[in-house]
Amino acid sequence: MNCLLCNKPFILKAHATLKIQKFCNTNCRYRFWCKKNRVREKEIRQKYRAKPEVIKQRREYNQKWYQSHLEHARKRNSKSAMRNRVRRTASSRKWRKTHPETFHQNRRMRDYRQKGALGTHTLEEWNQLKLKCNFTCKGCNRKEPEIKLTRDHIHPLFHNGTNYISNIQPLCLSCNARKNNKLNFEFSKN
Repeated sequence: MNCLLCNKPFILKAHATLKIQKFCNTNCRYRFWCKKNRVREKEIRQKYRAKPEVIKQRREYNQKWYQSHLEHARKRNSKSAMRNRVRRTASSRKWRKTHPETFHQNRRMRDYRQKGALGTHTLEEWNQLKLKCNFTCKGCNRKEPEIKLTRDHIHPLFHNGTNYISNIQPLCLSCNARKNNKLNFEFSKN
């Protein structure tokens, strides 16, 4: 008799005399069932993989494998990056266009880290600070639809200031450029 899936000949087992055996082994039987029930099989697999203990187990296994196969993993990752280069750049460009504020925030934080600044602040903290200051420039008292508010470090990074939100004030671009990296700068009242 031949297997329905792999078409290999096999000998019937003794217990299979009552039921007609259609597959050479349980693996073929399972694969055949999966082909017939793709949606159900996918649901079962997703449900199993969503279990916290399975996630933890897979993560540990992947980390161990990666550590023991570093060279192979790096080669594989670089090949994958080269193969999908166009698709990745297109999706990254699309993300940048749909999330401009987050993109600029991430780039700004990277620049601050490279300058060696201590601390970070989030986009939400910056938006809360602007709201607290009523979207007004601390230098010239103009409001935001008229001007674009920028982050200014009260104690400049140049003078070992931090990048925490407590050291940030909202200023318009012209006031921020006028202040530059001065420590105790007084804005002239018009």
